[in-house]
Amino acid sequence: MKIYYLLLFMGCLLCSLTSSAQEMGIVKEQTATAIIEFATTDFDFGEVKSGEKVAHVFKFKNIGEEPLIITGAKGSCGCTVPYFPEDPILPGETSEIEVEFNTKNRFGKQVKRVAITANTTPTKTFLTIRGEVSKAEIISEGENDLVIQRNKEKEYIESSNPNCVAIYPNPTSHTLQVELKDYIGKAAQIRIFNDLGQKVMDRNIVNISRETTRFNVSDFSSGVYVISIEIKNIKPISQCFVVTGNK
Repeated sequence: MKIYYLLLFMGCLLCSLTSSAQEMGIVKEQTATAIIEFATTDFDFGEVKSGEKVAHVFKFKNIGEEPLIITGAKGSCGCTVPYFPEDPILPGETSEIEVEFNTKNRFGKQVKRVAITANTTPTKTFLTIRGEVSKAEIISEGENDLVIQRNKEKEYIESSNPNCVAIYPNPTSHTLQVELKDYIGKAAQIRIFNDLGQKVMDRNIVNISRETTRFNVSDFSSGVYVISIEIKNIKPISQCFVVTGNK
């Protein structure tokens, strides 16, 4: 009789353990996770001269069921710097990671990787930026005089109108830098208009992830432009800039 009750007790205990294990398995299967999906994880910047900085924005979306939290982003070398959003990305929301590569003292074919660490499975996602870096041309005496002249013009424009900056697409610079450090984590609509009021660029930033945002203006004709930055619940910001010495 005792053996009968002992076997009955062990049978009940076994059923209980099996049921608990099944329940734990169900909980594990139903555990929600964040899933990061990039439009592309590879960018080829083509061929550039050594000394230039190349930047690319990788856009992504959280297609999981939990808020996506990026805890770190690290380049394969000090020349590759990633900028990532620190606020959680809710399910269904999109954001972006900007990767900047400094080609100074780099030559030949380049392949750089950035490891993104987040609450995903696996925890690391890799972005790749590649291209070829050639040696910069030596500036001749005549070209150096041109640079000096343009710097003088730049100083004159900026001193005449403090709200207007001068940009020379070639050979000294080809980017417009906009300070947005006070608006990190917010969305912005950025438009550029020429002196006729025609829109020449329209860019939507889902999530401002770095203090300075750069715009390539090497294809802009010489002239006066206005950049307009619209951020929700904030008065639109406008700034004038002059592109000269191009086309």
